[in-house]
Amino acid sequence: MAVQNKNASPSSTIPSDVMDLLLAEYQALSEEKLKRAELQHQLLSFALVAFGALLAAGLQAKSAPIILVYPFLAMFLSVAWTYNEHRVRQIGAFIKYRIEARIGNELGWEHFRTNLTSGPLGSREFLAARGIYIGSGLIAMLMGALTGPITTFGISEIILFALAALSVILTTVILRRTKIRTKELESPDNNHH
Repeated sequence: MAVQNKNASPSSTIPSDVMDLLLAEYQALSEEKLKRAELQHQLLSFALVAFGALLAAGLQAKSAPIILVYPFLAMFLSVAWTYNEHRVRQIGAFIKYRIEARIGNELGWEHFRTNLTSGPLGSREFLAARGIYIGSGLIAMLMGALTGPITTFGISEIILFALAALSVILTTVILRRTKIRTKELESPDNNHH
């Protein structure tokens, strides 16, 4: 193992075969981040298309149950979106602490990106996802109630409306931003569970 001189950069003390491995890992992880981000955009697009289709079908048929199916779908799509967002952030943390820090690249994207500040409502991608999944779920509930009207709902429609409301609440909980634990990533020696 190469010994690091205090004045030398970390990358100058890393053997070339290890540096090649780190760069290959960086490339593979960057590609995975890109694929997951693309999948997130596809999930948001699918949610909007499904919302439009179910809303149109429900309004045309004057059927609240068709419209009220959407919040369930939105909830499950938000689970998939959030899973991919979490993985993207985990990969970013791994790149920051295990690759960029090791090669002494504190000018790398992950170091730069994590120093950017978010607004009071969180990052823009989370705000957009919340707006689409939660907002469209609320609109579906409103349109379902107006299609009924809610005063003429039978027991099955009332149950479906209540479940749709629960789905919107769960979607809100699912879309809360959670912290990525980076303590174990900061040093390769702290990898014990």
